[in-house]
Amino acid sequence: MTSSTVIHVPLPESPPPSAEDLDVLRTMFQAIVTTRCERGQEWRRVLARLRAAGWEVEYGLRWHVVARRGRELEEACGYTRDEAFAKVDHVTRTDVLEGTP
Repeated sequence: MTSSTVIHVPLPESPPPSAEDLDVLRTMFQAIVTTRCERGQEWRRVLARLRAAGWEVEYGLRWHVVARRGRELEEACGYTRDEAFAKVDHVTRTDVLEGTP
């Protein structure tokens, strides 16, 4: 039997988290743990090579929103869910304003 470490994180009392909130938190924490503890280290070599070649590299976890309608596809990333959805909202509204249905 392997032992595992469990981290308890207190959540604000108000407003109480919904089932969707808890699912999002669980998924995000798992993504962070997986990203930090993953076995492969190739990304570190690629990062070092890019920086040595003069690239400024930024990376991190972000929200990714994909909106599809028929053959249309719009997607955006943001540091917050609001930011990602605002970007998708902007792009889809711009298409409508410019005459594309």
